[in-house]
Amino acid sequence: MIKFIKNLSKKLNKTLTEDVPEGFADAFLSSPSFPVRAAAAFCFVAVSLGLILPAVFRDQGRRCVFFFPQAAAVPGGRDGFSSVVPEIRYIESPGDCSERLSAYVSEILLGSTIHTALPVFPPECRLSECFVRGEEAFIDIALVSPADVLTDTFFSNKCELFKKNICTNFRNIDTIHLYFDGIEVYSEKR
Repeated sequence: MIKFIKNLSKKLNKTLTEDVPEGFADAFLSSPSFPVRAAAAFCFVAVSLGLILPAVFRDQGRRCVFFFPQAAAVPGGRDGFSSVVPEIRYIESPGDCSERLSAYVSEILLGSTIHTALPVFPPECRLSECFVRGEEAFIDIALVSPADVLTDTFFSNKCELFKKNICTNFRNIDTIHLYFDGIEVYSEKR
């Protein structure tokens, strides 16, 4: 094996140290096939970069933090519950603030992907309307069974956690107005 490596290195040294004949570069550059080869190489590089760069630098969406109550948590902690489960997701970031907030609230209503976390509101809840006017967010949620949600003993804690989610991810929102089926049930300034 050592002999093979020595012979290979000698042949490489000999090949690399041989003089290039004079006029070789001029002959290569002025040959009729050079422009075709250069154009083909340029096209290959352009297509390769066009396929690779978007995959590497694609927009994953907007990074958002979600807070959900932990299943074993009891109400009364600093954030409304004794412990919350943070979760990070990337959601598509549409144009204006109202569209981003709408996408974010829809994700909150879907619930957590972590099995030890509870949803903020029942999974049957759906977003009816959501918009931002100035520094105020107006969020209307459609309920399947309003009596169950509104009579929940931890309703105010869940609203506080919902507010924490919004205020953490949307620094420009100062006040949240939460409506259930068109009736305002919660309004709080940051």
